[in-house]
Amino acid sequence: MNVNVREKDGVFILDLSGRLDINASDKINKTVDDILEKGGKIFLMNFSEVDFVSSPGLVILVSILKKIRKEQGRIALFNLQSYVREVFEVTQLTKVFEIFESEEEGIKSLKE
Repeated sequence: MNVNVREKDGVFILDLSGRLDINASDKINKTVDDILEKGGKIFLMNFSEVDFVSSPGLVILVSILKKIRKEQGRIALFNLQSYVREVFEVTQLTKVFEIFESEEEGIKSLKE
């Protein structure tokens, strides 16, 4: 799992690529922790290049969600591939995470 971070209008965009599984845990958690420590509270995760999501990967996302909410922050996802979206729908995580089609749509909603 590769994580590239960029900031746009106060929103920290995490461009993810690869497999979201147990091996991705340390990298994603460290990235989120570093941003939170610097005062960042609004996160948008780009899933356009995520080609696999495992059960432990979903657990990682839920734990990150809890961590961000504890700091009164927000997190949303965008650009989910159809097979990744299916995983979120089957596990009903579409009711837990805000999911958008585009980066612009996500930024606009998170900034409101």
